[in-house]
Amino acid sequence: MGKSRRIRTALYFIFLAIVAVPLTSQSGNEFLWTSYTKLDHVRSIGFSPQDHIIWCATTGGLLRFDADSGSYEGWTHVEGVISNNLLTVSINDAGHVWIGSEGDGVCRYNPSDSSWVYYTADFREAVGTVHEIIFNEEEIWFGTKENGIQTLIEGSDPGDYLDDAWMSYTVRNGLSDNMVRALFITDAGDWWVGTDEGVSVLSHETDEWSYFTTENSVLRHNQVNAIAQDRLGRIWIATRSGLNRYEQGKMIAFSGPSRNMRAIAFDDTFAVIPTNSAIYRYWNGGREVLSQSDWDCYDVMRDHNNNFWFAVDGVGLVRWDSESDEWTEFPINAPEYGSFFHIAIDKNRDAWLTTGRRPGNPEARGVVKLDTESGIWKTFHRDNSMLPGNNCTGVVVDSQNRKFIGNYNGPGGLTLISSDETEWRVFDATTSGISNSANLEMHLDDQENLWMISYTAGIDVLQISGNDTNWVSFTGNEPNGGLSDTEDAATIALSSYNGGMLFMYRRLETIDFLDYNNTLGYKYDDQWEGLPFPMGTMPEDIGFITTDANNEIWIGTQNGIAAFSGSDISEWSIDEKWENSTNLLGVTVNHILVDQDNNKWFSTPENGLHYFIDRPGEKEWYHFTHENSMLVSNEVYWTAEDKDPATGNLIIWVATVQGVSRVEVQPQDGGGEISSSSAYAYPNPFDARKGHYRITLVGLPTKSVVNIFNVAGDVVRDWSFKFTGLENGELTWDLKNNSGARVAPGIYFFTATEINEPTVTGKFAILR
Repeated sequence: MGKSRRIRTALYFIFLAIVAVPLTSQSGNEFLWTSYTKLDHVRSIGFSPQDHIIWCATTGGLLRFDADSGSYEGWTHVEGVISNNLLTVSINDAGHVWIGSEGDGVCRYNPSDSSWVYYTADFREAVGTVHEIIFNEEEIWFGTKENGIQTLIEGSDPGDYLDDAWMSYTVRNGLSDNMVRALFITDAGDWWVGTDEGVSVLSHETDEWSYFTTENSVLRHNQVNAIAQDRLGRIWIATRSGLNRYEQGKMIAFSGPSRNMRAIAFDDTFAVIPTNSAIYRYWNGGREVLSQSDWDCYDVMRDHNNNFWFAVDGVGLVRWDSESDEWTEFPINAPEYGSFFHIAIDKNRDAWLTTGRRPGNPEARGVVKLDTESGIWKTFHRDNSMLPGNNCTGVVVDSQNRKFIGNYNGPGGLTLISSDETEWRVFDATTSGISNSANLEMHLDDQENLWMISYTAGIDVLQISGNDTNWVSFTGNEPNGGLSDTEDAATIALSSYNGGMLFMYRRLETIDFLDYNNTLGYKYDDQWEGLPFPMGTMPEDIGFITTDANNEIWIGTQNGIAAFSGSDISEWSIDEKWENSTNLLGVTVNHILVDQDNNKWFSTPENGLHYFIDRPGEKEWYHFTHENSMLVSNEVYWTAEDKDPATGNLIIWVATVQGVSRVEVQPQDGGGEISSSSAYAYPNPFDARKGHYRITLVGLPTKSVVNIFNVAGDVVRDWSFKFTGLENGELTWDLKNNSGARVAPGIYFFTATEINEPTVTGKFAILR
């Protein structure tokens, strides 16, 4: 009793200290997220007969489609889905929607009360990637990527995971392989399991396993994608290379196409099989191709009106009326390619994104415009516009709302789009002053001169005055110097600096500074200076350089970032704040955005998005990942800045390989994470309805003892890192107490104490 009282008394004074301390910028911001993803790559569809809703698992989130009206809406991680990268969806008799993801686990959505329950990979590692979900009375069965079959019986209180009962069936229990792609329970109660090593069958009568593979039967392929039973009791098996059927104790193989057959649906007299290039109908004694289009189809289901619905990649949903033989497409508005590497915001506040990157992306589909008000995507590529090629490497918007699109391959290195998008102009090496038709990078300076890195040809600069254009080029041989290297795409980054330009190279320990004395084009008064790069040789492929409002130079590398300052550019001095910072040590930085407040945003291809508050006397970090925020992907390549015209709030647009994230930085006066130090909790508040499933504490001493308290002053969870250390000062909590039970909603406090150091404190809220 005494110990408990002492803890509560100590916490009481800590709380008083917390609320008395002025809020730092870390504690004074709230981040509001929006996601824009590619929703037309549908992998799985499920039908809810209660309300005629078709639920679609896509690579961009969950799609809710009304089969009666044809209307739809997309739900992403922001709206509560466990992940944007989904593999399967199934609806049980209660109308609950079960969703399986790629790597992040499964979740259940109850449409009646809009509640979510999550079973994450952190909670149960075995359900990280789920290919199939079926229901067997009160049990939910998950076919997983590496852990066989996982079965769940939910407890009486959804979300109270201690009441749940789990079972596992793997190779140790008789499965031929732990990669499970298909699950089916027959009318007789037999289990049919499709794996990457054929079919495993567990007899309900004998409780013994039997197996079908390409070695011991006529199975068309050992990768089994779908299993279903028709009204005559026959078992149909869709494989990676054709179709089988099991009847009267015998496996038979259908002759015909060696297609990747992915799903099965039945009418009373025929079976419908979608594949990666066509849709087939099978009946006794025959087979025909149903679809006239070369569709890549992932799934099929039959609705309440006996229509067949197909998940078609790049289209969305297609409906076939088998009685009238009428086909209807329900296209889902989406970009043709959903991975983005550059982004710019135009004067209409629309986003322009490129799908290409150097040295090239064979899947690139030009440039994409996102109407940020309506959410409508429009894709421009070589086949539907004047773009000379699809591998667009960069996009820049000037003050007149003209768009400049860089191209890596094709006949033109630069495309200029007028402000109203009615006029397109292509600049190439044969008809204009551009040196090379491979444009690697662009930069718009304060005078709105467009600087471009051309492959093997140095630097080109485009000046525009009305309808007139003027080109200036720089090579390694200029009157007063020149570029240090122009061979083999040597220049990798460029930036304005003190009225001139900085050029950074791969494989060189040099950064060039060009002072053109405000006479661009007249080269005889140019001053060139080669500066030693203080961090040694730049990496081969990654490099970014920019400057901020304090004239500091910021460089992104494959080993983090560097910031340099000094009155004389030839005398570099590393900024002290970076010598003691490990936030980005060893992390590749693709892009650095200096925002309107001179704070920095760092894009990384594996480590998400980093935000650095860079004010005098205030140096603080945020680190956003897919796991601790609504960021759509940790593979981030570029950011762009915007401002809300009504509130003036800063908006950052984030280009990733799985879509676009928009984050609004909303200053809070007296709310958010309150802290007596730079430590904070994220997300705060924790809201399971928004897809949150764990909390990260950031800014903790690395050798500390960490305690989490409830409002009563009781310790609900504690850790000690006095000897093991806490990597990067970050701790992720799964919201379980020391007994393993899920904690209740409410306000919580945390302390982190290191010997001979001040105690770090903070608080956060948990909502349900």
